Amino acid sequence: MLKNRASYAAAGGLAVCLAVAAGCRQGTKMDLAALPADEAAVAGYYLPVRIEILPFTKVGSFDARGLPDGINAVVRPVDVMGDSVKAYGTMRFELYDYVPASALRRGEQLMVWNQTLQTPDQQSKHWDGVTQSYQFQLAWRQPLQPNRKYILEVVYTNPAGERLTSEHVLEFAPSASQIRQQLGVE
Repeated sequence: MLKNRASYAAAGGLAVCLAVAAGCRQGTKMDLAALPADEAAVAGYYLPVRIEILPFTKVGSFDARGLPDGINAVVRPVDVMGDSVKAYGTMRFELYDYVPASALRRGEQLMVWNQTLQTPDQQSKHWDGVTQSYQFQLAWRQPLQPNRKYILEVVYTNPAGERLTSEHVLEFAPSASQIRQQLGVE
């Protein structure tokens, strides 16, 4: 009789393990529309509702010469509670001339960069765990004119097609003496 109980217990344990494994599917995507309304609302708490271009965004250099050749953009997606969250989708950066004394402030569009955040590799390439933000190196296709202001706008589009935007006034005022020193010209 003891042998039968052990057999029943082992068979029951195996059945429970198989049932649990069948219910867990690894690598599937969550479809918020398929969730009940209350569960979708809770899941929505952890999605970005606002995007911020942080003040650490500056003109920078991406090589050993140290000459300005792009923009180091620092972007933070924020959830409904004001906390940093990761964001899957695309980030489109647009650089405009700054128009002073204008309600729109945006002049001619100068450059556009598209960055995707759709795979774990792309996420880890841009996500900085210390600042809880994304960092992008946006290389210039044409040099900016020094001692001028520009508008950098980011448009985040999530996989459902919803968009969030933010803009930042970027001042490009390089030190002429530092650039001459980097070039070896005095």
